[in-house]
Amino acid sequence: MPLPEVAGLETIGADIWQAFARRLRAIGFDLEGVQRLDGATQALARPLRRPMRLWQLRRSTEPLALAMRALMFDDGIPEADARAALTGELVDRLLPGGYLRRREGALVSPFLLNVVEDLLVVTDALMPGGDAVMGAGPTTIALCAASIPTARLGSALELGCGAGTAAILLARHAERVVGTDVNPRAITLARVNAALNGVTNLELLVGDWLAPVAGRTFDLVVCQPPFVARPAARPAATYMYGGHRGDEVALTLLGELDRHRSPRGRAVFFVEWPELSADSFVDRVRAAIGPTDRLLIVRAPSVSLLEHCTEYAANEHPELGEAFERSAIERREHLEALEIRALRPTLTVVAREPAGPAWTAVVDAAPFAHVRPSGVRIAKILAARELLARDDDDALLATTLRVPKRTVVTEERAEPSPSAPKKLTMRPPSTALAPSAELNEATLQLISLIHGASSPASAIDFLVKSAGAPPKMARQQILAVARMGLESGLLQVDAT
Repeated sequence: MPLPEVAGLETIGADIWQAFARRLRAIGFDLEGVQRLDGATQALARPLRRPMRLWQLRRSTEPLALAMRALMFDDGIPEADARAALTGELVDRLLPGGYLRRREGALVSPFLLNVVEDLLVVTDALMPGGDAVMGAGPTTIALCAASIPTARLGSALELGCGAGTAAILLARHAERVVGTDVNPRAITLARVNAALNGVTNLELLVGDWLAPVAGRTFDLVVCQPPFVARPAARPAATYMYGGHRGDEVALTLLGELDRHRSPRGRAVFFVEWPELSADSFVDRVRAAIGPTDRLLIVRAPSVSLLEHCTEYAANEHPELGEAFERSAIERREHLEALEIRALRPTLTVVAREPAGPAWTAVVDAAPFAHVRPSGVRIAKILAARELLARDDDDALLATTLRVPKRTVVTEERAEPSPSAPKKLTMRPPSTALAPSAELNEATLQLISLIHGASSPASAIDFLVKSAGAPPKMARQQILAVARMGLESGLLQVDAT
């Protein structure tokens, strides 16, 4: 199935795209509306959702359901219904540019319209492969959420911007944003999406990764490079393959970032790193970025190789026939030959500070489909690790530390008796990107004391004055618990 032409989309003016967006929102075409009509199918495996989606949507005559069929699911609707749902004026303006087309007496879009947060994003279906421009799945959403800065930036760059999702979101938080992509088709769709969402401070450039921004630096660089390993027999797909092993493109880009980041610039990448029998992906990333930067890796649980191979093959061949079977087996045999044991989804953050030692930290998180690691939380983890790396007791004691909000402490006993042994567990919320921890009662009391004090130094004063603890012992206890809390995520730096 060939990709639809995109040249005509550029003849549709920004005023028409914005009027289209207003109409879609007027009929409830937003995240809440789409989930209301399509949410029940999310429990099904991705390749199996389409029949039930269409069954549900075809039962409804409301404008939102009609629009979703024509714009999201390649399901033609009668032209009269399209004109009622989208207005006749918009249909007449979108048809000549090729965003809508007539097919077998019905109207349908040859593109896919995604809802990402509060954005509308036009992308391609991925079955044709090649230069198809992918949409925003859970991984892109996690990358976007983790990249949102805590303060307004001067500049930001999205490498391999595809349909421009992250760049458009970042345009709300930076004076200027640049998106680059080697695929001219991607840049065309990104321009459509900028117009659709009313974004005017986004510069979109065609070129190979960093080449279009030679000599320019940015406060933030965001990227979801292709990271799938490519078997020799698989046809090329720009958006998918990161090399023979899968991580070659990502490692190359990380190695070239230094000259494109401002003095305190940060990079946030989403990559599924291959876990090899021979070495650690953390060591490969550290070798790529060099010895001076800070490296934070937030890793979700490993992806099953069987699940990975099956899902990517199903995306290529949704009919699930013999071609699907061949693709899945080829992918699995390729990973086996490379001795790849698993794939590890990560947010890989590279940060720079003007002084202090470099460090590497690995933080375990829940699957990114279940939790969104916010930019605020990433900043807090970086602040905690920076404080620990300085190895300055006085600085640590002067810093306000807090337990993450919505942390729950549970007490479990083997039997309902006050004398029975008890287990205390601190469970931070999943958004804190910190695992649960079993603590003894004394440690929990010290964490609570640090949390309630203006600083760990004040907690020491309390132990000395109110509990009669020897000053040296109180200092050692508070420092030890403060460091443990920062390393584990049970405590975080409070910037307020």
